[in-house]
Amino acid sequence: MDAKTLLPEGPPRGLLVFLHGYASDPGYLEAAAPAFLRAGFAVLLPSAPDHGARARPEGFPTDDWGALAAHAAQVVAAWVEELAEAVPRWQAERGLPLYAGGFSMGAYVWHELISRRLVRPVAAALFGMGAIPNVPLPEGAESPLERAEAYPPTALLQVHGEDDAIVALELVERTVEALRPAYARHPGRLALLKVAGAGHELTPGMAAAAAGWLSAWGADA
Repeated sequence: MDAKTLLPEGPPRGLLVFLHGYASDPGYLEAAAPAFLRAGFAVLLPSAPDHGARARPEGFPTDDWGALAAHAAQVVAAWVEELAEAVPRWQAERGLPLYAGGFSMGAYVWHELISRRLVRPVAAALFGMGAIPNVPLPEGAESPLERAEAYPPTALLQVHGEDDAIVALELVERTVEALRPAYARHPGRLALLKVAGAGHELTPGMAAAAAGWLSAWGADA
């Protein structure tokens, strides 16, 4: 799996594995990386199957909603399987606390990884999508929210643009509300930041807020 690592100027405080969205690539997230580098995180940017250095020649089925949803589900399933093996290895190689970042599809992939207990980040900052995707789950698939008790103690921040026309804010609000009972004994570890005027995007302001959130949670918090 292709992955690029960006390092802060001083010793890293943690390893942030940052996952990109569907039909995108790590380059989009690289533009937001400076906020996390300034906060002292090493940022690792892997490419999803059929994306980035592994992009398929035929591109993405963006003109056929059904085909797009089916392909996105395939990518998610394959990436979850890959990352379940790769993330612990990356963390062990670097000897750093693990932090999670994700945009859109990448955010949803983190919901799958955390809820299945495949990895355990100290904290997560997820943008543009919650545990309820904007396309139907494959038939018979279980929602991450059915495994809500698996999320704590990971500190989870959802960041979403109020004007997002791709993934409705309501879906992320429902995600956070569904997780509240599981976090009842973990005060302060679940939050939603709604960003006025923002669409389906990751702005510098969003990145700065998320970097502050991640920085608040040390490995022993």
